[in-house]
This record gives sequence, C-alpha cells and structure tokens, in this order.
Amino acid sequence: MDSKQTVAAVLSGGALLASDKQGELSQEVTLASTMTKEAAQEAVQEAAQEDAASKDSPVAEGSKDGVVAGASEDSVRAGASEDAVVTVASEDSVGAVASEDSVGAGASTDSAGSEVSIPASPGDKPDSLAMTAHVQEQLLATAAQSLVKGRYLPIDCFDDHGAHVVVTTRLGGVSKEPYQSFNVALHVGDDAQQVEQNRELIKSDWGLPHICFMEQTHSNEVVLVTEDNVNTPCFVADGLVTKLSHIALAVMTADCLPLMLLHPETGLIAAIHCGWRGIVRGIIPNALHLMQSEGAKVEEIWAFLGPAIGPQSFEVGPEVRAAFMEINPDNACHFVTRYPNEPHYPSQNLKLALKKEQVSTTISDCSSSSSVASSQDKRDRYLADIYSLAISSLRQHGATGPVFGGNLDTYSQHAVFYSYRRQAVTGRMASLIWCP
Repeated sequence: MDSKQTVAAVLSGGALLASDKQGELSQEVTLASTMTKEAAQEAVQEAAQEDAASKDSPVAEGSKDGVVAGASEDSVRAGASEDAVVTVASEDSVGAVASEDSVGAGASTDSAGSEVSIPASPGDKPDSLAMTAHVQEQLLATAAQSLVKGRYLPIDCFDDHGAHVVVTTRLGGVSKEPYQSFNVALHVGDDAQQVEQNRELIKSDWGLPHICFMEQTHSNEVVLVTEDNVNTPCFVADGLVTKLSHIALAVMTADCLPLMLLHPETGLIAAIHCGWRGIVRGIIPNALHLMQSEGAKVEEIWAFLGPAIGPQSFEVGPEVRAAFMEINPDNACHFVTRYPNEPHYPSQNLKLALKKEQVSTTISDCSSSSSVASSQDKRDRYLADIYSLAISSLRQHGATGPVFGGNLDTYSQHAVFYSYRRQAVTGRMASLIWCP
C-alpha cells in the first residue's frame, strides 16, 4: 500500500448501514478500507527520513507531536470494542483525518489501535518543533493527494443508483486565512471574489451548469426546485428537493449535519441542512413528506450523512436534550452525560478535547442564541450524537432505506474540515447532490 492509498483509506470514510430489526435500530459500520499499523508507520517514517536527509540531522523516535495510529484490519461494528483509529497529525496543529473515537453513528465503543509516534530529531526544542511541523506538512500534503481532484471526499454510495454526491473539504481552494482555502460561503466575511472562484471550481470540476445554494436559518422550511424557480440566487430554506437533472443542490456546513436523500426509482433528490434546531423543528420529516408528494415511496429513500461534529465532540446543555426528549423520550439514548472532572471520558484519546478549558460551550455551528455554560459550571452538560439523532428521525418517519456515512468529526478532523466550534471565524464546506 503506497502513501496515497494509505491516506485514501482514511478519507474514504466508509458506509453506515442502518436497518430496523424486530423494532430496534441496528447499525452496522463497515469501513470502505483500513489502514494497518505497518502501513501507517511506513508512511510516517518515509516522510521523516526525507526530512532527516534534507537536513543531514539524526532522527530519533518518540516525539509526542503528530501521532499516527494504525487501524484495525477488521471491519468495525457499532458497539464493538475495536475502532479504526487513524490520525494524520497532532490535534494541536493540523488535526485528525479520522475519528479517534467511535466511527459509527450511535456507536459507543472503547478506544483501540496502537499509536506510532512521528520520529523527531534530537537537540534543542526549536529544531525539533520545526521538523515536526515539516513532517506534518508532508502528511497533510499526502492526504490532499488522496482526495478527488485534491479537494473532495470520495463518496460513491449513490453512483450506481442514479445520483452523485460530492463533499468539499477545506483543501484545494483559493481563500486566504482564516478561511483557507476552499470556502464556499459568502456570508462568513471571506473575499466574495475568492468564494465565487471556489464555487466555479466545483462547477468546472464536475461539469455542473448550476448549483442551488440556500440561506440557511435552522428552520424546517423545505423548497421544491422546479424549472420555474431553479435560477433563484439563494433559496431561503434549510432543505431543497428536486427531480431536475444536472442541477446540484448544496448544503453549507461547518459542524452541522448535511443530509443527502435519494429515491432511486423516481430520481428525486434532497439536500437538507440539519442543525439540532432543524431536527427538533422537523426538517427531516418535512423533506420526506415533500419527496412523497412528488411520487417517492418514503420507505425506499436512501440517505447519506455528510461530515458533522462527532458524538465525542458535540457538547450541549440540558435544554437540547429536553427538546429532543419532548419529541420522543427514546431520544435520551443519543445523549451521554459529560463529566467535567473525568477528562478521560468518553475516550482516553480525547484528553485535549475534553479538558475543561478546551471544550467549546456553544450549542451549534451557526446558532444566534446559544446556551453557554461558564467554565466554572459544567454540570448537566451532555455529549450529543447528531448522526444517530438524524437516523432516528428518518426511521421514526418511515425512511427505512440504507443510510451511508456518519463516521466523521469536523471538530477533531479540523485539518480537512471547517469547524465553527473550533474556530468561530472560518469557512464552510459544501455537500452537493445531483442526478446526471
């Protein structure tokens, strides 16, 4: 396995298949590909050796900066004790390129996988840090090479069923700091000309004549895109549905969940922006009902869960949990109590993310009125699983078809994705769906 294949295995994400069996939601997570410890070690040592040769300096092992962990060679099932744990660099600098915790929506698993430290040169600290940064740059460059066209996640779950899905990353565009570099949002303060260049890149890369964008407000509004309104500059909605060919529907996110829906028989597609408020307000059933009114059978609708904040990172207050429990008391299972005095909870690999001073207390990625807890009062805080909350909503409203994705974490994988919680002034990714 060469280094490009190695990192492609990390970024490919894998499929989450969810089905109801005997009245219970069962979830099976299958990695599209895995990364062995030996492959990870080989990739890291390769980069380190090149760096050492260029500097003519000795290389020693044992740096704590930049950890690459080998994934299990076996497929991972939700609820199992083995995780595929792969990070491309330290959380302090370029971030993770695969979740360090559970890879499946709703999965509650123990950390597994062995760690391999990036070699670092001995000597005084500045030289050691400089080398580590150089190695991290090489690893991130390798990750970028494994992306489709250097900027998109490879998503193929709908390809053989009449639709295409594309998810942008923060790599491969033209925007400058703090939006570097593939920001597609005009509302975040980025240079409008550079944003338009990034949007044109998407069109040219995929041969798309038109992309429908939304002004997203965490509503439950879903709009049907037809020949009459397709040229609307920006739809004021949080969901779009269409059966038009060659027209891409886009959702912009930086921690919220982009949900792509497809009914293979009719060619109906939908792009839904799912923040926690939108899910509570019924954005998912509204999208399903609109697709049904246009001829889709709800039980045959397929879903893809794009990159969102993961269940080990999404801290919320008690009012969020209460809002979901008001809809359905069974939603309590999608929340776990966060214990501020136990920094190893829920994963020993997330010590940094769970330190009190490091944990963000805002509720969602673009909330105007957030419930913020002071650093002195972390009682009654929860970790929420937005992936499993979305799956639960789909199932409760009759969408029992296959569900893919749901195994990424924009907060911990901030080298590849934008995260509003990690950096309030930042860009947005786009998740797009269209029928050829």
